[in-house]
Amino acid sequence: MIKEGDIVLLLGKRRVLTRVENGLSRVGKGTADLSKIIGMNWGDSVRFWGEEFRIYRASIEDMIENFDRGPQVVLPKDSSMIVHLCDLKSGDSVLEAGAGSGWLTVILARAVMPDGKVVSYDTNERSIEITSKNLEKTGLSEYVDIRKGDIREEDIETGFSSCVLDIPDPWNALDTVRKSLIPGGHLCIYVPTYNQLERSALAMKDDFFDIGALEIIRRNMDVKKDATRPDFKGLMHTGFILHGRKR
Repeated sequence: MIKEGDIVLLLGKRRVLTRVENGLSRVGKGTADLSKIIGMNWGDSVRFWGEEFRIYRASIEDMIENFDRGPQVVLPKDSSMIVHLCDLKSGDSVLEAGAGSGWLTVILARAVMPDGKVVSYDTNERSIEITSKNLEKTGLSEYVDIRKGDIREEDIETGFSSCVLDIPDPWNALDTVRKSLIPGGHLCIYVPTYNQLERSALAMKDDFFDIGALEIIRRNMDVKKDATRPDFKGLMHTGFILHGRKR
């Protein structure tokens, strides 16, 4: 059954994403008494603003469409691979540097909840604000500790099972990463250029093993009867993913 605090997708002639609160709540540009759907079942129908909606549990894809966005994001095609390469699961601890808009932070938190934690550093106050808002929208704030600081200079605790770097010069953070990761811990570095990729990989050689790099290209399909073909538009280069494990 639907309970207070759930994030729901109301699907009718339009799509409305909202969190279920007890009482009158602001929803988009209007208001609605969302308390009346508490106790209803997923897939039930409800009327708001003279329109009928079916109620579904919001997916992470639904949530991402409503995220605040700053100048720096890691898209799902890349973030899902980072989760895989870091072998993330509930109970793991992740050190992140470069929260950006928090899109990757949200995916990391979803992977390690309910028993894990993400510690995320960023030097930009605006990025921390956007990340905090996006975490609030997903209900994942309790699984993330956002800190303002530079991972290259901070005295960071040890025992992390994984680290993800999305900063311009990740090679300068490797001393900190090496001290913070457990033996065999995973490191993923996300960079946009070949120069950054090469310099980071060479800097990892002494302290990491199973070093590899990849790029993910996404191509959507335009599906029509007797005319299915690749979409003319594609999501091409966004960034390279460099990964390895601490010796």
